[in-house]
Amino acid sequence: MSASPSGGPSPNDLRSWGIDLAWSRTIEVPSHDGAAHGWHLLDTATPHPEAVVLCVHGNPTWAASWVPLLERLATTHRLIAVDQLS
Repeated sequence: MSASPSGGPSPNDLRSWGIDLAWSRTIEVPSHDGAAHGWHLLDTATPHPEAVVLCVHGNPTWAASWVPLLERLATTHRLIAVDQLS
């Protein structure tokens, strides 16, 4: 997986996995020493969801592992799949 300038996966990587680019974003997360780190996540941002599901993967994989679940439940649930900070 290659990184984009924002620190998340490149749009080409996301497209190759069949990921809706609207789901991808990077947020800034402060660390204990005050530095900020870019944290990539996929978020279906489903309006009025039945439930919110947080998907966390192990290493050495990334949030794309959850794409089948995101696709299946995106119309009824808000799914947030975070990538581990490195």
